[in-house]
Amino acid sequence: MGGPRCVNGKCLIQGGTIAIDSPGKHPQKRATVTTFKIGQAEVSIGDYKRFVAHKSGAQLQAVLSGCTSGHATRTIPGNAGGTMDQLRRRASQVFVSGQCGGLKVEQVVSQGLRMNGCCGEMNGKGDNYLVVCLTMQEKSDYCQAQGGDIMTVDQFEYLIGDGYRQIKEFDRADYSAGAVCAADRDYDDPLLRINYFAGFRCVWSKDSK
Repeated sequence: MGGPRCVNGKCLIQGGTIAIDSPGKHPQKRATVTTFKIGQAEVSIGDYKRFVAHKSGAQLQAVLSGCTSGHATRTIPGNAGGTMDQLRRRASQVFVSGQCGGLKVEQVVSQGLRMNGCCGEMNGKGDNYLVVCLTMQEKSDYCQAQGGDIMTVDQFEYLIGDGYRQIKEFDRADYSAGAVCAADRDYDDPLLRINYFAGFRCVWSKDSK
């Protein structure tokens, strides 16, 4: 059997049956995984930043520089629904009272990334690297916005078992980061701990384009 057919960044995974480990119970419970599609690559930092920017929109802020009264540099956030002209008029008052030399109004896009500890080391590598330190809900929100969802437990078990021969054709993920960073966060559930520090792929129905 050849590798999975990948079109538009989605790869078709043929379904199958898996045994679900139930300690002390024989025979083991079995579950059938239907054919589905999975992302050819893990979600990147750039992918997630664009999603957050589209969802939340750009925020306005005014930056004052060269001020001789008080702090030399000041940042004034815009009001929700406010315009650049409204913010500029507000900032102008501070510009005069602070005896500032520069005033700039700009749009700032929230990246939505956790940057503390090991999360910062991983998420600060650049837009082409895989994004980490997202909750399961955040991953689900991202995938649903792409018309898919995150993997079910059965799909995950299938891919690390009998289905692995299909995904290994295009799987180029570096899972070492998840093992190293896992010590940064205390989870009772080791699977949840590794998932937090590892990349993720979205999945879609087999008929998804």
